[in-house]
Amino acid sequence: MRESTAQAEMLFSDSTHSLLIHRFSMNINHLLRQIAGKCRYLNRQLLICHYKRCLYQEVERNKGEKVVYLFSNPTHSNLGDQAQTVCILRWFATNFSQHKVICVPMDFATPKLLNLIGTRLRSEDILFVHSGYLIYNQHPHLPFICEVVKRYKNNKIVIFPQTVLLTDKDVILRTQEAFNTHRNLILMCRDEVSLSNAQKLFTCRTLLFPDFVTSLIGNSEFAFGNKRADILFVLRNDGEKYYSDEELNNLKSKFTDLRIDTTDTTIQLGMSKWISHRDDIIKDYLECFSHYRLVITDRYHGAIFSQIVSTPTIVLSSADHKLSSGVKWFPKEQFTNYIAYANDLDEAYQLAICFLRQGEIPFNESKYFNENYWNKLYGMIMGINIV
Repeated sequence: MRESTAQAEMLFSDSTHSLLIHRFSMNINHLLRQIAGKCRYLNRQLLICHYKRCLYQEVERNKGEKVVYLFSNPTHSNLGDQAQTVCILRWFATNFSQHKVICVPMDFATPKLLNLIGTRLRSEDILFVHSGYLIYNQHPHLPFICEVVKRYKNNKIVIFPQTVLLTDKDVILRTQEAFNTHRNLILMCRDEVSLSNAQKLFTCRTLLFPDFVTSLIGNSEFAFGNKRADILFVLRNDGEKYYSDEELNNLKSKFTDLRIDTTDTTIQLGMSKWISHRDDIIKDYLECFSHYRLVITDRYHGAIFSQIVSTPTIVLSSADHKLSSGVKWFPKEQFTNYIAYANDLDEAYQLAICFLRQGEIPFNESKYFNENYWNKLYGMIMGINIV
């Protein structure tokens, strides 16, 4: 009896000891994650302070040069937003080659810097606002954009293609106060719903244009020539998500003979990497898309990335109109074998089977977007007819 009791006490002691070690290990790991998070935050703040100083000095040194300013370019790791920056800077290099380009991210824009820009502006300088989904109720960049529009009333301002969706009355009034009092503002919208929303709210000039990343479609630089296999799902995991994980997993399970990979267009990468290696990062990511026979996505830029490398694409719904409207930009004459919109997941599967059966298709060299839009934009902004 005593021996049994001793054995039980020993087992209990060992069990308690193991539990304590497990809890201690969990606490240490939690503490290390917190420390790592704090270190990343502090490192980012130090980098922001450094870039703020550099940007202020860059503006301060400019005395007499012609300048185009790009406000609200991203510092975060959304590949779609960063790809837009790549395209905008390429477009500047082609159309404003004699101008100095100064990028002003919201994170770096102190009141002191904005005041300095105001003292340096000349009448021929043009201000641009980065493209994206910046004009909606909760977007942190919208108040900054309104501040830019209100501050610089004597210069032409062009807001590159936006998804526009405003429903909050206070936000609408503040945005109208800024936009409707500027005499030389152009707001570009990247779908017909956004254009309609903008025209109801604002008195400024509006233009209907596709997303800036479409300017890369048809560029032979991205004809990688890779052997294709398998299916890539490019899926969001945020408030714009429409289908549940269970529904999407059920769709994936139907492709029994093919490997399924899953990714997103948001990655973890430090701000300094984007500033120094943006073009290479985007090109490497596009190259990954070129390895697949098919892409299925609820990411707007997931669809555009696929078209840049001519990977057949099925576009799924998102929680707003961005995907259903955005896919309408691709005319059937040039893209019928390359992209399709699925109204539901059953249709997505049927479209996938059709795309997979068509076999290997050639690189799509269509210059549709550049010929019809991007090559003409400079003239539309500057009031010049370009044939």
